[in-house]
Amino acid sequence: MLALLFLIPAALQAEPYRLPRDLDTPALKGLEAMYRLEFEQAEEAFRKMDSLQSAHPSGPLFLAGLYWWRRSQNFDILERDRSLEDAFWSAAREAVERAKQPDKWGGSSAERHFYEGMAYGLMGRWHMVHYRWMRAYYWGSKGRRRLKKAVKGDPEIYDAYLGLGIFDYYAGTLPSILKIPALLFVRGDKEKGLREAETTLQKGRYNPVEARLFLINVHNENERKPQEAMKLVDALMESDRGNLFFRLFKIITLSYLKNWEGLLKEGADFLKIAGMQPQGAIRDQLPLVHLYMGNSAIALRQPERAVQILTEGIEKAADPRKGWVGYCLLRRGQAYDILGEREKALEDYGRVLQRKPFWYEDRDAKKGLKKPYAHDEVLRLIEASATQ
Repeated sequence: MLALLFLIPAALQAEPYRLPRDLDTPALKGLEAMYRLEFEQAEEAFRKMDSLQSAHPSGPLFLAGLYWWRRSQNFDILERDRSLEDAFWSAAREAVERAKQPDKWGGSSAERHFYEGMAYGLMGRWHMVHYRWMRAYYWGSKGRRRLKKAVKGDPEIYDAYLGLGIFDYYAGTLPSILKIPALLFVRGDKEKGLREAETTLQKGRYNPVEARLFLINVHNENERKPQEAMKLVDALMESDRGNLFFRLFKIITLSYLKNWEGLLKEGADFLKIAGMQPQGAIRDQLPLVHLYMGNSAIALRQPERAVQILTEGIEKAADPRKGWVGYCLLRRGQAYDILGEREKALEDYGRVLQRKPFWYEDRDAKKGLKKPYAHDEVLRLIEASATQ
């Protein structure tokens, strides 16, 4: 879900548009590590950028993007991590201050607007992941104004179009979904947003992967076009065949396609590889794989198999605070209800309610305490949301 919506800074100089040569290599190296959830290696690369050119805004901007990425991937665990939040705001503000002094780093007016716009966009995204919608809109719109000036000054800053695309798409969809009165005045253009993201995907240097992740997410969740999403997933996996994080998107998309057998096979392969070759912080996401596999087993009317899979996700979780662990407990309780093992189901629902809610699992657990779930009702919940 939310893992999938981050603005990574791009930069300028030569044709095609890129960072100065000494910054380009560590930038690409850091991005590759970040997308593998190898956060320490990514931070090392981005700090190297800052040490090479201490006046350039790209160093703190990439760092701010990394901190946003870490928070978005583990929001349920890192929500109250003040050190990470302080690091994010410090880096984002530093990027803005440096961007405003282009004479110190040899930047053009378009470049200045680009870096400011990306930093403001990240500030908006930080508030968005915390559901602070008005603050998210304020900073996002401020970033959009800067990015529009950037591409007006230099239309070949292709990485900037993703920032415009994300804002335009969600401004055109979220107000009606959230039904928050204060946001009803917001106007966007989701079709324009999709085109802008596609521009970055095809022509950008630093943001194509992020553009692809964004498009996969919206094709699955909002546009309900999982076939289109799977085409993007295939290209994503081809770009880095050893990247387990990218494979997660195949599992997610198989769920939207309701390809339950295929998902079980892909999930089993994923867990086998992850067990042999631990990769970065991917271990924190393993309960999500178990949840999708448990959902698939229930959909195939194999509740005993679902219980086994979900139990493994609960007991082997790297961090039991992970929100997906709570969903594994909920789904296991529902599987027990299907099997007629009511006492075990009630125990799991009770455990869900002892945890901090992650999404709506507490609501569904309370419902389960009142009345046993039947297979068809659980299947409706599974099909309603690939992450429920």
